[in-house]
Amino acid sequence: MVALSKIDVELAITKIHFKPEEWLDLIEIILMNPTEGLDSIKAAQQLMQVKVVPLLEDAAAWQLVLWWAGDDSLSFNSFLQEMQDTFKERYKFDDWKTIFDQVFEASCEGTAVKVVRAAMTEHGVLNPPSVADLSSQASSSA
Repeated sequence: MVALSKIDVELAITKIHFKPEEWLDLIEIILMNPTEGLDSIKAAQQLMQVKVVPLLEDAAAWQLVLWWAGDDSLSFNSFLQEMQDTFKERYKFDDWKTIFDQVFEASCEGTAVKVVRAAMTEHGVLNPPSVADLSSQASSSA
């Protein structure tokens, strides 16, 4: 039981909630074959780290930026709080500052959403329109 308490404390430090019933199978594997169990944990950790997309390439973050850019009733402070609450330590204001500045500038001209979509394309989140799409848009507007 002392070992479980130690695990609970170590997980709490990393802000992971310890539920013994979810961890007992894993603990049993580690106790039965420590090397294999620890190697499995390391492999799972590496997979998790690989799957984390940089926030500037995360479509969910950009959807929030689009919402802010297109909704005059959403204040900048509320938007920033939402970014922090949603993306926690992944969100770094300085990474987004240039984009926010561009949105503020474009909002005076009513082109904020267009600026966000261009930035999304630049960061690989939104596919640029193909030449065929552009020509069909031009012919339909003529």
